[in-house]
Amino acid sequence: MKKNSELLEMFVLDVLRYDYESIDSIIKLLNDSEGVGWREFWPTDFSTEELIPALGSLVKKEYVKPFYFDQTTQSLEKFDHPCFIEVVEQVWFGLTEEGRQHWEAWSPPE
Repeated sequence: MKKNSELLEMFVLDVLRYDYESIDSIIKLLNDSEGVGWREFWPTDFSTEELIPALGSLVKKEYVKPFYFDQTTQSLEKFDHPCFIEVVEQVWFGLTEEGRQHWEAWSPPE
């Protein structure tokens, strides 16, 4: 199967539909072969290198918002830095309402 950035973005939206996730969690969920993952529809294990551009695109489209964990408040706060890539290991991602609507309109592969 040819790698497809749009398909990868939809897989990411799918694993984000229930919760905020770190990049490591997203990769783990995508590679899960027992239920929630999309590994069987991708030619290789999902990697950080291919996930970063997909997340960047989803953030730009406003389907996904980046967050950081604030130690003081013990909660996730909006990450307003223009480039999360430099600190991607510390960023969490969550679906926006637009992202949820886009995901709901998707017909996933079977």
